[in-house]
Amino acid sequence: MKAPLLTGFAGFVLAFAFSWVPSLWFDEAATVSATGRSWSELAAMLQNVDLVHAVYYSAIKLWFGLVGYSPLTLRLPSAIAVGVATALVVVLVRMLAAPRVAIIAGILFALLPRVTWAGTEGRSYALTTAVATALVIVFVVARRRSARRWWVVYCAAGILACVVFLYLALLVLALAISARRLRPTVATAVIAIVVSPFAVLAGAQSSQVHWLGPLDLSTLHDVFVAQWFYFDDAFAVFAWLLIVVGGVVLFRRRGELARIALCWLAVPTAALIVASLIDPVYDSRYLTFCAPAVAIVMAFGVDALGTNRQRAFAVVVCAALLGPIYVSDRMPRAKQNSNWPAVAALIDSKKHPGDAIIWGQLLTHNVATSRVIAYVYPAAFTGLTDVTLKRPATVTNQLWESTYKLEDVLYRLKGAQHVWYVTTGTTTSVTAELARNGYRVESRWNYGNSAIVEYDR
Repeated sequence: MKAPLLTGFAGFVLAFAFSWVPSLWFDEAATVSATGRSWSELAAMLQNVDLVHAVYYSAIKLWFGLVGYSPLTLRLPSAIAVGVATALVVVLVRMLAAPRVAIIAGILFALLPRVTWAGTEGRSYALTTAVATALVIVFVVARRRSARRWWVVYCAAGILACVVFLYLALLVLALAISARRLRPTVATAVIAIVVSPFAVLAGAQSSQVHWLGPLDLSTLHDVFVAQWFYFDDAFAVFAWLLIVVGGVVLFRRRGELARIALCWLAVPTAALIVASLIDPVYDSRYLTFCAPAVAIVMAFGVDALGTNRQRAFAVVVCAALLGPIYVSDRMPRAKQNSNWPAVAALIDSKKHPGDAIIWGQLLTHNVATSRVIAYVYPAAFTGLTDVTLKRPATVTNQLWESTYKLEDVLYRLKGAQHVWYVTTGTTTSVTAELARNGYRVESRWNYGNSAIVEYDR
């Protein structure tokens, strides 16, 4: 067990290092919004939105109950999940191949840009990757033992995996295709039957991914680069060379690991692409759980190089290629050019008693506003009058609050000497509206994609 533990710890450290530096962003604000409410409020929200994240939200809510909320504690579980997934990759490959290949696979998995990115996200991608790897291990054990009780365990694990992340049903499908035997097929059918009511309920909330666009030429880049290599084109080119070599090696061996790894790598992606021809459901992040398969195939490509020196050189090249994207992912504005800590710090340092705040547009999100900054950095905005707030998110049974139009609630500005406006859009209309009510622009700042304007009268 020493090799999985050491490799897993290295994977955790690599994912966790400086993960607290980047600003939180919209997706992570959704996690904070969901988990910052009572259990009854969370249950009510899940009836309308994000049912597919119910297990993750529940786990993070329990975690916050133990350690409290901060950007670091939000992201720490993802780094831990990367470490667990790394160790499980080593365990899985050791069950079916040489220990040397297992260690190479674990190292390469931890070095994949999509994996190091997932370790900095307060979302479920790292968790689902660990769950996927554990599910494959249970599948392999069930195949080896060929005992009914192990197939019962696999069915239970498959059901749990699909509830954690519905797209893991595509991994269940991939494993069934890899097996080509009766019992795995029966187990897959059982999982599908049990999970189908959950899938129907989650599917009824599909409008929450309305932002997914139809397939186009950019999808090719998503599949071959962003999906597992984030935006590191150089890493992607080298990795695909190893994947081709490793794929040929595995195909020739035609063993169980070959069937599992190649189906795991290809089937979920192909299924989402085909489904997106009818209704857009593809996003490169959703296939993070296939990263272990990518690392396994790459490991066989490295192992085929022949000598230990050549193998070590290939791994070092991967580490060197990771360097630039790894550093950029850990810069303050790494996530969608957000720099919310700077916005919060500015207003916190300059606000006056009785000040008001108006929240404007948030990038391309047509439901949420820049108020999401206050969800994740709340202390900075205490004491400010939230001019346009109608109903807080906790009572809307949605992720976000409901709001009034500014012109309908200008009376809330009464007594406010200073007004703050935070937006990622233009400030013209708000400036004009406030000017008619005696306010003039005092100062302007820009932090990342956020504009902050202070008005005075």
